[in-house]
Amino acid sequence: MDDNAARTAEIVVVGAGAAAHRFVARMLEDPDRALRITVFGDEGRLPYDRSVLARIVGGTPASAGELDRAPFRDDRVRLIDDDRVLRIDRGGHRVRTRSHRWYDYDALVLATGTHAQRLDVPGIRARGSFVLRAMEDAHMLRAFLAVRATEMPRALRAVVVGGDEGGVDAACALHDAGVQTTIVDTADRLLPAQLTVPGASALRGILEARGIAVRTRTRVTRVDPDATGAVTAVEFQDGTFARTDLILTTGARARDELARNAGLPTRPGGGVLVDADGRTSDPRVLAIGDVAADP
Repeated sequence: MDDNAARTAEIVVVGAGAAAHRFVARMLEDPDRALRITVFGDEGRLPYDRSVLARIVGGTPASAGELDRAPFRDDRVRLIDDDRVLRIDRGGHRVRTRSHRWYDYDALVLATGTHAQRLDVPGIRARGSFVLRAMEDAHMLRAFLAVRATEMPRALRAVVVGGDEGGVDAACALHDAGVQTTIVDTADRLLPAQLTVPGASALRGILEARGIAVRTRTRVTRVDPDATGAVTAVEFQDGTFARTDLILTTGARARDELARNAGLPTRPGGGVLVDADGRTSDPRVLAIGDVAADP
C-alpha cells in the first residue's frame, strides 16, 4: 500500500447543509492536507442556505440559496447526495447507508441539522398543510399558492404556526406574495429566545403595521378541512377559530436519531451533546450546526 495513502484521513460527514459546507471548506484550507471527505445528503442537491426558503416561497429564485461550489469540486471530496446514513457502527468505525453500503471513517461528523416538527392535531394532513425545512417544501408551497389563487375569488389566507425567526420570515414572505397572514405561537411574545419584551413588542408592532396579524399565548388544536379535503379553518384552545386556506408549521427538532441509536448522549429536547470543540462522548465523532447541543 502507498505510504501516503496509508496516512490519508478518512472523514465521513453525515448531512449536506450549510454546516457541512463550512466544515468541508475549512478542512480544505490546507491544499496539502492528506484527507478524503465523504459527504452524505439525501436531497439530491449540493448544500444550500436554508435561510432563503421563505423568500423562495415568495418568488425569489432558488439560485439565491446556492453556496460556493468550490469545496465540492476538490478531488479530496466526494458528495453522495442520494443516500442516507442509517446506522453508526462506532466499534468498527464505519457507517451503513440506505443502499446497504458500509463506509469506514477515522472521524465522523454529524451535521444532520433539524427536521420539520408538524403539529399533532386532528386534520393536520388536510390539503393546504405545509412545513418549511427543505427546498422541496418551498417549491411545493409556492406551487400550491399559484394553483389555489386561481381557485379563490379573494386573497388567500394563511396561518403560520411558530413565532420564531423562521415563522416571522415565512409570514413576511407570504404577506409579500399577497396572502393575508396570521402568526400563531404559544409563547407570550415573538422570538422569545432572541428578543427582550420591549424588542418583541416593537417587532409585533412592525408586523401588524404591515398587515400581518399576531396571536401569542395561542395554541392550534384542530385543522378543519372542507368537503374537498382542503384546509378551510383552524381552531384554537380557547374555542375560537380562524378561516384560512393553508397552515404552515415552522417548528423543528434536531435530527439526532443516529446519535441516539449509536448510544451517544443527547438532550431530551433534541440535540447531540458536545463539548466546546464539538466532540461527542466518542472522540472520533463530532456534531456541528443545529444538531449539536451544549451539555
